[in-house]
Amino acid sequence: MTTDAPPPPADEAGGGGAPDEAEPKNVGGRPTKLTQELIDRIARSFEHGASINLACMAEGIATETHRLWYREGERDAAAGLDTLKARFFGVSARGRGGFALKALKWLWDNRDAPASKKSADNVRFLLEKQFPGDIGSRQSVELTGPGGGPLQVQSLEEAIAQARRGPAGGGEGGTP
Repeated sequence: MTTDAPPPPADEAGGGGAPDEAEPKNVGGRPTKLTQELIDRIARSFEHGASINLACMAEGIATETHRLWYREGERDAAAGLDTLKARFFGVSARGRGGFALKALKWLWDNRDAPASKKSADNVRFLLEKQFPGDIGSRQSVELTGPGGGPLQVQSLEEAIAQARRGPAGGGEGGTP
C-alpha cells in the first residue's frame, strides 16, 4: 500500500453531494465567519432594534466587515446568486426597516391608550435616534442680528483687521 495517493475528489471528500456552485470557495486565508447561524442572529438583533454597529459588536465582527459582506452580497443578489453574502445583504437591507415598521404599527395601535403614553414616548425616542433622517421632529431655526435685524457676516481676515483697528467710533487700537 502506498501513502502517496492523491486526495479523493471534492464530492467524495465532503461526504455527499456536489459542491455548491453559487458559493465560491475560500482559497487561502482564514475561514469566513459568515454562516447562516450568524445571519440569523444578526436578523434577530435587527428585529429587536439594534443598530448595525451594535449588531456587529455583539457578534464580534467589524463594521468594515459588515460593509464588505453587504457590498459583495448586493452584487451576488443582483446576479441572482443564492450565496451567504446575498442572504446577508437581504437581512441587512430589510432587517432594521422591519423593526421600524413594527414600532410604528405599535404606536399607531396604541395612539389612544392614555396608559401607554410613557411607553409611546420611549418608542418614539428610540425611533428618532435610530432613524434620524426618516423619523423625528423637525424644527426650523432662524438666526437674526441685533434688534432682530440681519446677521452681519464677515471673513476671518476682516474680523482680524477690524480688531486691530480698534472699536468702532474711535478709541485705542491694538492687537487682539
